[in-house]
Amino acid sequence: MHSGEAAAVRNQFKIATYVLICASVAAIGALVAVDLTSAALVAATLFGWSEVDGLCGTSHVGTLSPLRVLSKRMWVKSVSAYTAGGLATAACVGMSVGAVGQLAQFGHPYISVLMYALVSVVSLGLAARELNLIQFPLPQIHRQTHKAWASEFGVAKAAGMWGCHIGLAFATVVQHGGFYVVVLLAAVLGPSKGGLLFATYWFGRTLPMWFAGTLPIDRCTAPELNRLLLENRAVYRHAAAAGLLCIPIIALLLGVEVAVTTD
Repeated sequence: MHSGEAAAVRNQFKIATYVLICASVAAIGALVAVDLTSAALVAATLFGWSEVDGLCGTSHVGTLSPLRVLSKRMWVKSVSAYTAGGLATAACVGMSVGAVGQLAQFGHPYISVLMYALVSVVSLGLAARELNLIQFPLPQIHRQTHKAWASEFGVAKAAGMWGCHIGLAFATVVQHGGFYVVVLLAAVLGPSKGGLLFATYWFGRTLPMWFAGTLPIDRCTAPELNRLLLENRAVYRHAAAAGLLCIPIIALLLGVEVAVTTD
């Protein structure tokens, strides 16, 4: 892959990320006056996209996207399996987090107001981290999926298995802080909305893979594509930060909504 093609792929990913940031912030601005849960879902999509520079994010984009050159049908089948597999596990995990929050009474009016305040504070702290104003490690399990699955089960089945694994969210590398805000919100909002939040976060994680398949990567190897994605790391931090800076507004309004309805 010559330098001109590499620059085109890198720049298109960069532009797409900034377009998504602008569109998401605009959508959140419009939705806060209509439906706060939908506004949170838009932020969750942005958080998911930002994880493309994580170990599994770049690895899976680099492994599956070049399949389009060999067989468009195989590429669609593999990425669809990846998306569907992760969607199932992400929704289940989100519902479980919501159920735990429900048992802990996080949805109780008085407790939920405090939880929304906590969400706001955590979001601002994580946004500061994404903007390199402060530094601290994120709690996580440093685990990756098994590449050997592709040779054992075939690429399409392996993609579905990779999706199921990464969709569990807690069982993989987390590069940015938006995921933890999704966890806190799911715990307060309950099982149904928690499942929806996690599923939307996962949908955001799969978007870069679908987008990469539309780029001029005909002569791009997996390691090259991984390298090009990682060259845009600052951009993905901006995506996470944009979502995190919107969350305190959403959480504040959710808290006000609870307080007003309780009175």
